[in-house]
Amino acid sequence: MKKAFSILSLVVLSLLAATLSSTPVQASGKVAVKTASLLSPSSPIGPLPSIGAGCGVGSTIVGTDTKFVVTVGDTSTSLDTSCTVNFGTPYTTQPACFYSNDLDASGASVAPTTSNVTIAQFPGWTLWSGSKMSVFCVQ
Repeated sequence: MKKAFSILSLVVLSLLAATLSSTPVQASGKVAVKTASLLSPSSPIGPLPSIGAGCGVGSTIVGTDTKFVVTVGDTSTSLDTSCTVNFGTPYTTQPACFYSNDLDASGASVAPTTSNVTIAQFPGWTLWSGSKMSVFCVQ
């Protein structure tokens, strides 16, 4: 758990630093930071990501291109071993993406491109129905 927390902390701090470095300082010396776009998936900027291939029957996604959660659908018949999410707006260069799963401890690989990210279970494993895959992507 400590490792997952430290990776998550690093990602959040990186996102905050990137936001602050690209935020202009007002004449008054105050900095206007859009914290809602960092912390809340209810205030996305641009098109939302969508489920591509795999992810189980009836899977859902909530979030933005930078951070999202996929709830894996029913994999009892599909036997999906990977899940691809298409970014709403493609990145200009390949992002770095980090993954965690609330139920499945078997491990997975994360393969981002400029237009999507694929999470693939290690050989011999399928995605767990109902598990929540959290993904953070930074450029």
